[in-house]
Amino acid sequence: MDKFLLWSWSGAALALVALGLLAWWRPPATTQKEDKDRLRTEYFRTALHYYILGRYATTAQFSPIPGNLIHHAIEFFLKGALIEQLDEEARRNKFRHNLSKLWRRYKRERNNPALNKFEQTISDINKFERIRYPEEMLRLGMLAEIGPVRNTFPPPPGAKWPTGERYA
Repeated sequence: MDKFLLWSWSGAALALVALGLLAWWRPPATTQKEDKDRLRTEYFRTALHYYILGRYATTAQFSPIPGNLIHHAIEFFLKGALIEQLDEEARRNKFRHNLSKLWRRYKRERNNPALNKFEQTISDINKFERIRYPEEMLRLGMLAEIGPVRNTFPPPPGAKWPTGERYA
């Protein structure tokens, strides 16, 4: 009986190893064609969620998270709008999280001069990608003021704005 169990377990182990090797060596399955309409919907749905959370984080004063969430919202809105022109490789690796590159591509595809008025906004929001990870904030320091509008008030008499990067 002991020999029988030993051979049974050995056979089962060998079969599992063989199945594992077959699964590892088999050619990759054919990739499924992207459903562009469904993918666009998911990009827009995710963008809307980022936008809503960004607005909430602003009112809750979760600094600097609102800027990063709005950055992601715009990124996903642009990628959703460009779904026909960009394959997955471009969306993930070529453009990554770079709003400036995405915006230039979007403007080129739409060919609408009225979009030029948003250049500064895109540039300002793109800077929030730089503080996505805390290392940059710790390395350079950070003073944040988050609100629904741009602060245009001058500093108090005798005070100066901190030097360094400004994120609008």
